[in-house]
Amino acid sequence: MLYDVYVFDEPSSNLDLTSIRELARIMKLLKSRGKTVILIEHRIYYAMELTDRIFYMDSGTIMEIYSCSELMKKPLSELHQMGLRASTEELSQLLPDRVVKSTYPLDKNGQMKLCEHFMSR
Repeated sequence: MLYDVYVFDEPSSNLDLTSIRELARIMKLLKSRGKTVILIEHRIYYAMELTDRIFYMDSGTIMEIYSCSELMKKPLSELHQMGLRASTEELSQLLPDRVVKSTYPLDKNGQMKLCEHFMSR
């Protein structure tokens, strides 16, 4: 592995779940070898176990810095407003202690918006 720092910009954007799992495995390998991994992403679920810090940015400005646990305490409606999204299956992996019901409206660009409803088990 040649470099000390790796930057991934929206690497999961056109990947299926199998490919996303492989991507996460590669990033985990890089991190285990002492490499710095910088991930720019709207999908967050697959990188949670790799995450040391999450920088939430808006219009190029760092608005907040979170730990994984701090971010996951936020209501899903707030995560959605922040532009973070995931499918029902992805969210089920991220939050396995909740039952997921979902609808998938599209935003003005035809992208699926997060609109999830969770119930405690």
